[in-house]
Amino acid sequence: MMTNNRLKTVIIDDEQRAIEKLADDLKLYGSFDVAGYATDPLKGAEIIMNTKPDVIFMDIEMPGMTGLELIEKIRPMLSPYVFVVFYSAFDKYMLDALRASAFDYLLKPYKKEELDEIVIRLRNSVSENKGNIEQSLRALMNIEKKFAIQTVTGLLFVKEKDLLFFEYLPCRCWQVKTAGCTLHRLKVNTKAEDILAISSSMIQIRKDMIINSDYLASIDSVTLRCHFYPPFSDLDIQASRRYFQKVRDMMDII
Repeated sequence: MMTNNRLKTVIIDDEQRAIEKLADDLKLYGSFDVAGYATDPLKGAEIIMNTKPDVIFMDIEMPGMTGLELIEKIRPMLSPYVFVVFYSAFDKYMLDALRASAFDYLLKPYKKEELDEIVIRLRNSVSENKGNIEQSLRALMNIEKKFAIQTVTGLLFVKEKDLLFFEYLPCRCWQVKTAGCTLHRLKVNTKAEDILAISSSMIQIRKDMIINSDYLASIDSVTLRCHFYPPFSDLDIQASRRYFQKVRDMMDII
């Protein structure tokens, strides 16, 4: 989470020297806090999920898994407001990076002016996003405090553990069911991305269903039925094949 106008940053690159150089260069701008780095893609995914950075600098060519594949693998669990900057010694990946919704692309070895331009764009983009729901919720939320969700009747004050699942209704709005089994309709303009941004525990298992994975025990690979921990063992919820694949891909990382 951005604090005091500083951007929490993670760097993933299989070359330690490249990580050190980029980290040193970013320090000069006074806007970046390098919260973690990794030379291994899977370790990098773990760091990203644990630190929840504002910015990810991701090398593309790495042994075992490319940076593009890594972002695709963890995309369902990422905040929609994270900025991904791919960088590589080869410009042949530029189009693929753009297709992967990259914020920008940096060629190695980069020139200072090129990094300057990206930093300026990052600062401007973060400033524009200050009012988004994700930052509002994260600023209020921790394990002890409650945070607010906008409903059709007002504000619902809950803790993360109070949320059981969100379901998209035929009336084209999301509804949350709490762990206390109360139902609350959210404002019509609430998007799935807003709900997923509440916490990495929120995972989408169908186009119309987002659940709190803290209560999820397993998903049957044949029936796609979700099994929940007591006292929610009787819940009858199924995942879709498309979203189940994304969740399964994450299981070795979560």
